[in-house]
Amino acid sequence: MFSIGSEPWTWLVAARGLGRSAVVLYRRITDENERLSARALGGELEAFAEAKEHELIGSSLVLAALSVENLIKGVLVSRQPGILAGGKLPDDLNTRNLQLLCDRPGIDINDPVERDLLAEFTDVLKWMGRCPIPAKYRDFMPRKKPDGTVVWRAPSIRTGVTNGEPTGDFLTFARLFDRLASYAAARPA
Repeated sequence: MFSIGSEPWTWLVAARGLGRSAVVLYRRITDENERLSARALGGELEAFAEAKEHELIGSSLVLAALSVENLIKGVLVSRQPGILAGGKLPDDLNTRNLQLLCDRPGIDINDPVERDLLAEFTDVLKWMGRCPIPAKYRDFMPRKKPDGTVVWRAPSIRTGVTNGEPTGDFLTFARLFDRLASYAAARPA
């Protein structure tokens, strides 16, 4: 019996489409922010009142999170042939907890910043993509990031510069996406 989900490339193709869509939205958001920031620096302080693309942040994060979920499941399908019994995910893989999925054999995600992003994407998949608030208040409570800062669990695309290098969640997403895609595309030894 042929099951298309049992082929890692199907997960990879789905992930690439979701990831590219997330990046397109992210670029729209950052382009608008740069344009409005330049206007505000030029003295047009009311420029930010025109901001509209920030409404796309949640959608961009959902697409990014879904792409990572598909990649992780693609890696697991690649590394554990036959994992999809009867063309369906086993119950232990039918989760949105990305850190838990990455704790399975065959996926080496140990970088604290990447693990933190997986936790944030898990929150995104649980509620942020569907509702403006979580079903449980504790799911909205602040959490500590690897660098010691405390942030609310809310959709965001944080960026910054550290030692002259751009940093932030979306750059971490791009790095993690590329590594997971290479794992999913590799044939097991």
